[in-house]
Amino acid sequence: MVQYVQDSANSVILDCLLQHIPLELCMVPGSRRKDIELPATVFKAATAATRAIRTRSVLFCIESLWPVGTEKMASLAGGIFGLMLHILPAYVRGWFSDIRNRSTSSAVESFTKAWCSPTLITNELSQIKKGSFADDNFSISVRKSANEVVATYSKDETGIDLVIRLPPSYPLRPVDVDCTRSLGISELKQRKWLMSMKSFVCNQNGALAEAIRIWKSNFDKEFEGTPGALCVTRRYGPVYGELKPEIFAMMDEHIHKIKP
Repeated sequence: MVQYVQDSANSVILDCLLQHIPLELCMVPGSRRKDIELPATVFKAATAATRAIRTRSVLFCIESLWPVGTEKMASLAGGIFGLMLHILPAYVRGWFSDIRNRSTSSAVESFTKAWCSPTLITNELSQIKKGSFADDNFSISVRKSANEVVATYSKDETGIDLVIRLPPSYPLRPVDVDCTRSLGISELKQRKWLMSMKSFVCNQNGALAEAIRIWKSNFDKEFEGTPGALCVTRRYGPVYGELKPEIFAMMDEHIHKIKP
């Protein structure tokens, strides 16, 4: 089902899911998730979304769907939405950014932030922490309390620290990437490296750990003298709305201006 959504790339699918989840009923200003009692339909959708993220499946929703009713449809819709956030984050982020109704946008973000983002963020940080990134030139530090990752790359007399911050409503809001330290690196090259990291972590469907791994691999290639190694590649998986050609052209221009 999720593969069908990815291949069809039609936002109507997500719009239809939301018709079965009365998100406006769970928006209580100033209340925390554990402090409010959700209506049955919203509660079913919320718990199904969390469970689908943890199990990477909506089979439990389908098995209990008959006889079809309002609450069971809400559960199925919530489960599919949660699974899509987990497997197709860039796709859902693109759909979310196109929502023009402010109340709908706020409701979707509130639901995601309360019931989906905490589990998704925990999963991402856990995978990054377990990843085999470290070597003589590269290290990763995970700060769970701040939902951020510090990637440090250094070789010879050059080095850079990039901080990757996951927003509270991840993955609806893009990951923030910032350079907190650089040594022996020109401002132009620093901007290029920041752009490459942002492109990898914000436009990929899948785990951030894999995006960081590929980003590091491209760094290794650049230091080895491979031309154009940091050019954004589409090898790492499909994205929602491919990067515009002018973005590729701009990055290529930066790369050719900078000598390794």
